[in-house]
Amino acid sequence: MPNKDTPYQTIGEFLSSPFGSKDRSNVERFDQSYQKMINNKTLYAENYTEVDGSYFIHVKVPSESKPGLWYDVVIQFFPANKEMEKTMNLGNYYIQFFSNSPSFIYQYAALYRLYGYLIDSLYEKTDTEHSLILPEKANPNFKMSYDKSIYLACKYLKDNQFTYLRKNGIKFLKYEKWDRFLRSIKEFELAEADSELYTLEKDVKKETEKQKAEASKAKKERLNPFATKQKKVQAKHDTLGEGSPKSIKNIIKRKPVRSTSKNSSITIIKKKSSGTSTKKK
Repeated sequence: MPNKDTPYQTIGEFLSSPFGSKDRSNVERFDQSYQKMINNKTLYAENYTEVDGSYFIHVKVPSESKPGLWYDVVIQFFPANKEMEKTMNLGNYYIQFFSNSPSFIYQYAALYRLYGYLIDSLYEKTDTEHSLILPEKANPNFKMSYDKSIYLACKYLKDNQFTYLRKNGIKFLKYEKWDRFLRSIKEFELAEADSELYTLEKDVKKETEKQKAEASKAKKERLNPFATKQKKVQAKHDTLGEGSPKSIKNIIKRKPVRSTSKNSSITIIKKKSSGTSTKKK
């Protein structure tokens, strides 16, 4: 539950103490993900819009489990009063949030909405079931904290505050009118469908590669049947040499005896006789 003394926070306050809580247990793990995204340049601000003195910044946060997919995170900056509205620093504004990341929708959307932290104008982008019903399974203690995608977006904006948190700096980011801005943000159902499609395509690709490998193997066997037969013989030979009752070790006990014929180079295998040999008179 949010601290009653901090109904809203600035972006700096939120990052250091989400909703007035000192619990930052996931921060180290989130920061590791953040650094990877920064190194790979996959975390970035997409566009922004301004409506009635509020600024909405759209940040694209990559999925770590599904490379090639991005989630839409929006941070709204709104002034508490007319005096605050005059400042050029959005870091002094209060903030609200939206994300179509499944972790946010399943764990936090209903709670953020209940306590007034979900962006009103983006309700329609959430899943109705999860934004209205408390997350008894995904978040049974109803803990209010960072969602990973929201933390990453806020950290990115704060680390680049001279560009994105200054009214004269944000103008270098792509500006969209409200309708176009809304269209650039996927509804949760579409984001979820993309995620499922990604998984399906990955499974199909894996199966296709498996079939190609099997076809290639079959083709080699058709072109060189002798090599295939030789491999089978070798495999059988290896098996016999590993303690089989028909071990090749039992076979090689019989020693070859050379023929007494001077003109012959043929090696003849003779069985040992149990009788007494005949001496030459």
